Amino acid sequence: ASVANEAAQGAAAALTGPIVRGDVATIRRHLAALDPAARRLYRELATATLELAKRGGLERVKAGEIKALLTRPEGRARLSRP
Repeated sequence: ASVANEAAQGAAAALTGPIVRGDVATIRRHLAALDPAARRLYRELATATLELAKRGGLERVKAGEIKALLTRPEGRARLSRP
């Protein structure tokens, strides 16, 4: 279904998930739950996804919050905030 959606709508329009929704709290929880190696990969993939989400219409403010979270120094990823 994902491949069909991407073919029909384009990558930016076919995206789903917390990045597209601007769900900073979920992204924060994901980062906190991952081991360091997986967290690095998540950050890289999420950064690429964020660029697509911005092209698809993600609010500028939410995009900025997500970008700040993804680029936060590694030691600060485990801070819990609502």
